Amino acid sequence: MLAGLASIALQIWPSGNSEPEKAKIDFLVNLQTAHIVEIAQNDSKTKIRLIRTKDGAWQISKASTEKYPADRKIVAQIDMFGRTRVERQIGGQIPSGLAPSELAKYGLGNPEITLSLFNKTPVEDNMPAQIIRFGDVAPDRLSRYVHDSNRQAIVAVADYQYKNLVALIMAATATKPADPNDL
Repeated sequence: MLAGLASIALQIWPSGNSEPEKAKIDFLVNLQTAHIVEIAQNDSKTKIRLIRTKDGAWQISKASTEKYPADRKIVAQIDMFGRTRVERQIGGQIPSGLAPSELAKYGLGNPEITLSLFNKTPVEDNMPAQIIRFGDVAPDRLSRYVHDSNRQAIVAVADYQYKNLVALIMAATATKPADPNDL
């Protein structure tokens, strides 16, 4: 029994190190550098933009002229989505000309949600820094397939993160201009 515990301890603290090695966390997105997050939901044709102001606050835009501050709940959901971790990569990197039938196997031929992250404004003047497409739930029912343009790969993320993103979309599309007392 003690030998087993010693073996586990050696795996956690390799010899010569006084502290455990820190694993690299692979986040799906980098919202620290994003100025605009455009979210398009394909089934309902919903399209919203989350725009970071110069002071770092988020605004919601559902139309080109309609902009208002995001309330605390939506800001918390944005922050939570920013911590989405990649669980695993499915296969290797995919070539840019991947057949639609290959993407369809993962529900990515017609993705349920597409996010476009822009690092500069205005959006019309530049290409997205990252495009993320959400496909089907994986057979384990706990993760979801995602195509990430930066990785040129299909990865899996926790399905609850996708559900949180759907909740963010629903909250943002139902939101009216925030009461200043609620900010």
